Amino acid sequence: MKNKLQVMIQEYCTIPTVITAMRLCAAPFVFKAIVLHRWEYASWGIGLSFVSDIFDGYFARKFKQETIFGACFDTVVDKILIVGCLAALWHSAEAVPLVSQCLPKWFMGIVIGREVLLLVGGALLFCLGKKIVVSPTMWGKGIGSIIQIFVLAVFLAEANFFGLRQIFELLAGSHEKYTFFLSSMAAISLLVFLQYASSVVIKNNDEI
Repeated sequence: MKNKLQVMIQEYCTIPTVITAMRLCAAPFVFKAIVLHRWEYASWGIGLSFVSDIFDGYFARKFKQETIFGACFDTVVDKILIVGCLAALWHSAEAVPLVSQCLPKWFMGIVIGREVLLLVGGALLFCLGKKIVVSPTMWGKGIGSIIQIFVLAVFLAEANFFGLRQIFELLAGSHEKYTFFLSSMAAISLLVFLQYASSVVIKNNDEI
């Protein structure tokens, strides 16, 4: 019994998982700040979440606390944060012109759909007892980070920090170039999703 408890503590109660859990607990407050249009609080929330995501990976490597649970937990919390922020922005889009210009609903819909499919797919595999772990690729982590930074920049622009409002208004004004930028991000996001899906299918076939 004591050995099992020690194993559970080593697996679940690590510095990285505690940081990730704190990020998960803070997420509802970020979502509420977005819905209430408190952009300064939303900016601080997603900014700290992004920094904590970097630190939990750093501590996991430094203290050799990399675990399968920790990696999965971190990924799930990242997706909850992205989906929650974009869903809250979707709710606020009509009332906030800058948000509707910078983050059109078609772009938010693609990103939300991708993240939800990954979460649902992972949950189904877990329920079916499939022990398949797909490690995040550089492209997967990269596009997730870019989307988080981009959403943070929109929050900062709405709060008019660092003169970002004028920059985003100019970007949104050059419609064709801005649409191409968003389309490129959406396309890469979908390609990464297909890569994840094909990896799961290949690994599942190998097990059979």
